[in-house]
Amino acid sequence: MQPILSTKDLLLKKLSKTDLSTDSYFYVVVLILYLVVAYNSSGYYHFDEHFQVIEFANYKMGNTSSSDLAWEFSSRLRSSFQPALCFTVFKICNSIGLDDSYQLSFILRALTAVFSISAIRFFIQSFKHAVINDYRNLFVLMSYFIWFLPYINVRFSSETCSGVCFVFALGLIGRPNPRRTNFQGICLGIVLGISILFRYQTAIMVCGAILWLIVFEGESKKRLAVIIFSIIAVLSTGVVIDIWFYGDFNLTIYNYVYINLIKDVASQFGASPWYEILYYIFFSTGPLGILISIAYLIMVFYEPKSVFIWTTLPFLVVHSIVPHKELRFLFPLANLVPIILILGFQHFSRLKLLPPRGIGLALLILFITINSIGLGATVFRGAGDAKVAVGEYIHKKYAQQKINLICVNGINPYIDWQSPKDTFYLHSNISRIIVPTIWGPDPFNQQLGDVTLLLIRQEDITGPRTLALLENNGFTLVFENFNAFERIITEFYDSSFFDQEIFVYELQKN
Repeated sequence: MQPILSTKDLLLKKLSKTDLSTDSYFYVVVLILYLVVAYNSSGYYHFDEHFQVIEFANYKMGNTSSSDLAWEFSSRLRSSFQPALCFTVFKICNSIGLDDSYQLSFILRALTAVFSISAIRFFIQSFKHAVINDYRNLFVLMSYFIWFLPYINVRFSSETCSGVCFVFALGLIGRPNPRRTNFQGICLGIVLGISILFRYQTAIMVCGAILWLIVFEGESKKRLAVIIFSIIAVLSTGVVIDIWFYGDFNLTIYNYVYINLIKDVASQFGASPWYEILYYIFFSTGPLGILISIAYLIMVFYEPKSVFIWTTLPFLVVHSIVPHKELRFLFPLANLVPIILILGFQHFSRLKLLPPRGIGLALLILFITINSIGLGATVFRGAGDAKVAVGEYIHKKYAQQKINLICVNGINPYIDWQSPKDTFYLHSNISRIIVPTIWGPDPFNQQLGDVTLLLIRQEDITGPRTLALLENNGFTLVFENFNAFERIITEFYDSSFFDQEIFVYELQKN
């Protein structure tokens, strides 16, 4: 008599019939989703993603002056490796007639998406042997579809690119191969070096990886020397790129450490207690935070020799000690969350701590539901506070028309700072008029240009009378950077992703 399988067992059995890690159709779906996210995720999560990468590249393109750049340029503490890559992409695109700013930024995100998908696939192939058969496809699905991963993995930011490079390096370390050649050591050193060039803080994880190779893998002195020499060679190449980019000799990695850590300039942008890092881990991933925390603690206690612990724990400790903390500083660790969750779950199973089958199925369904809602909230929205998405909509919808833009209560979709200046997303066809409120005298009586648009925050729409006033004056809603569903979900998962909901109204001509 055949045993009666639970619904959970049937789902796992059906899921395990196909090896998603090698399924080409699965990767087509992944690519499509990530490109959709890349297309919709216009703008940036943090200003540095724009002002220290794209604007630096725009300077090298000859489109802006050094005086308009962020202070990190004059201080020479930013590796120019990533801006140089950005410059190269822009040059290639310009040579084939692509020069629209929003198209160029999308291309950067699309390339990052492809890079991320490839690196994660390589990582999966290297470590799937550590996952029992029943959970391997779940591991693959989580590696791409945990709700915050597509959002992070399309960002052309130092945090994302360094993290993806390091995941690829871990794939090289964990690759099942009885023979470790010098060529493999060279490849590993190059990838580790590049991850450092993208973001210097990644050197903490690199040191952890090398120590792990020495302590637990018995790495030979010869191959260890090859790895370290390759890292030094890449960092030396970075110095050469810096000389070309900045026009003088500087050790940007030394400048970074000296200015931000020794002189503690970074703390001028905010200082937090050591446990802020724990807060980020526990709360900033939404309801999944508690699962991530439990799984990580299980790994620390039951697999202290794991390469994932040796690389991530020092990284977390150092970032806890450094006063200035931001959620994005943890982005390099994001792609390690799936493997930590799976390995932690396996330990739960071995210790027979799993809940009864009925409760387990309910928890699985809850996990899928929560993750799906979070994924849906991030797939179709702009990055960060989504202001750039407003500017992009205006740019695409109204092309080269002359636009009269009425901005209520200081709302502004463009970054019109004195320094640094946004010279990449040009909007010379727009005349902005700032009004404190739509209830003032003749706030709509400045109708210049071909199109008149009005920008207003959700908080300034105080009720039906406001909507009636806009309608009576001929304004129709044409765009909003967050719909009501996205706003509720984003606030629930991570309020740092949400700043303000902006509505765009167009004056309808009679």
